[in-house]
Amino acid sequence: MLIAIPIFANRISPRCTIADSVVLLRLSHNEPISQTELAIEESNWQDLLQLFAQKRVNKLVCGGINKDHKEMAMSMGISVIDNVAGDKEEIFDAISKNGFNNGLGNYRLTNNVISESEVITKQTHISKNLDCLACQSKECESGMSCPYLINFTFDFLDATETKMLETARDISLEEERTLCRLSELIYYALGMKYKKIGIAYCTELSEPTEILASVLRRFFDVHAVCCKAGGEKLSEMSKGENPKISCSPMVQAQILNNLGTDLNVIVGLCIGSDCLFSGASKAPCTTLFVKDKSLANNPIGAIYSDYYLKEATAERMK
Repeated sequence: MLIAIPIFANRISPRCTIADSVVLLRLSHNEPISQTELAIEESNWQDLLQLFAQKRVNKLVCGGINKDHKEMAMSMGISVIDNVAGDKEEIFDAISKNGFNNGLGNYRLTNNVISESEVITKQTHISKNLDCLACQSKECESGMSCPYLINFTFDFLDATETKMLETARDISLEEERTLCRLSELIYYALGMKYKKIGIAYCTELSEPTEILASVLRRFFDVHAVCCKAGGEKLSEMSKGENPKISCSPMVQAQILNNLGTDLNVIVGLCIGSDCLFSGASKAPCTTLFVKDKSLANNPIGAIYSDYYLKEATAERMK
C-alpha cells in the first residue's frame, strides 16, 4: 500500500493545496518499508491528483479537504482519511500502529475506552483526551452522555440564564423564516425585554455602527461608545496635530456599566480588546460585526482560502 501525506513545515498540511511537499509512505503489513518526500510548488488539486495517479497512491492522509476534492480522489480508487493534524513523526507512528481515523488529531484517540489515569482530577471528571472535533460517535448529538465526561455534574442555570437560553432557542429553532444576524439580535433583545442597548465599537467601523444604531433605536434606548473614549495617547511620542490615541476597552465597559445597559453589542473591537471588554462588562455581550482588514470584515473567509491559510500557518511556524 502506498500512502500520500501532504506536508507543510514538517506538519501535515492544513489544506492539501498549500503543501510544500508530499510524503509517499509504502507499507507492507502496516510496517513502513520505504519513504519518499517530493517537494512541490504551488500545486493545484488537479496537479496533486495527477501525481497520486502517477505514483499509484492507494490512500491519502490529509488535513482539510473539500467535499468535491475528496470525491474526486475516491473516484480514482484513493481512500481518504481527512482532518488529521500532527507532525510527520506522529503521523508515521500512528500509521504504523494503524491507530487513526478521520478527525482532527483523532490518530491519538484509537478507542473510546477511558482509563482512570486519563481523568484530570476527581473534581472535574473530564478526560484529558476530550476533543469534540475528533469524536466519531457524537453521542451528545443523539441526546446521550459524552463518554469523556465521567460522572460530570453540570451547573444548573439560574432564572436569568434559563430565560436567555430559552429565548435563544426560540430564535434558533424557528422554522417559519431564516433570520439574518441583525434580525436575530433584535428578536433576542425584544424576547429578553431589554430596554437599554450598549454598542462598543471601533472607530474604523463608525459608518456601519451609525446605521446599526439607527436601526436599534427604533426599538431600544441605544448608547454607542467608541474605542477611543478614554482619550489616552498611545505614547509620549504621539503628539502634534494627529496624535495616536490608545484603544480603551475597559473605559468602554465602565461607561456602559455606569449607564446600566441590559445588553452590550461588540462591533469591530480588536482581538484582545474584545476580551477585555467582555470581561469587564456587567451586562451580557454579543459580537455582531468582526473587523478583518484583509477580508472585508469576513474572517471566516480565511478558513476557505488557500492563500490565507498558508499565510496564517507560515506565520505560526516562524
